[in-house]
Amino acid sequence: MKKMLIMAAMMLIPMISFGQSVYDRAGSYKGKVESDGKIYDRTGAYMGKVDGNGSIYDRTGAYKGKIDRGNFYDRSGSYMGKIDNNGSVYDRTGEYMGKVDGSGNIYDRTGSYTGKAQNVKEATTAAISFFGMFILN
Repeated sequence: MKKMLIMAAMMLIPMISFGQSVYDRAGSYKGKVESDGKIYDRTGAYMGKVDGNGSIYDRTGAYKGKIDRGNFYDRSGSYMGKIDNNGSVYDRTGEYMGKVDGSGNIYDRTGSYTGKAQNVKEATTAAISFFGMFILN
């Protein structure tokens, strides 16, 4: 029984970590997003979280902003931009910033591939990649 549990854990742990990982354009690991919204950089340092209501907090717990129905707001409530149903991201003036496709691929405004966020919500990916809510070094 103990051996079976260890083998199951060995199979599941890499899938969980890999399933929510963020990579840059060169394929280098940048960090991960846990299922509870907590975000970690490549060294494992806690960077902040996006809670179930879309509120965004930095590593100290300070409120950074909110994601509400695809719209992004900064800590003072000012509109920053949005992500539409197709994954296209726009800034506060409506200018196209890039796209997050259904597979988690991230593209800049020119269509160049900039990275990937596998199995991460598109809005969370946009918060990381386009709105600077988290810096994953």
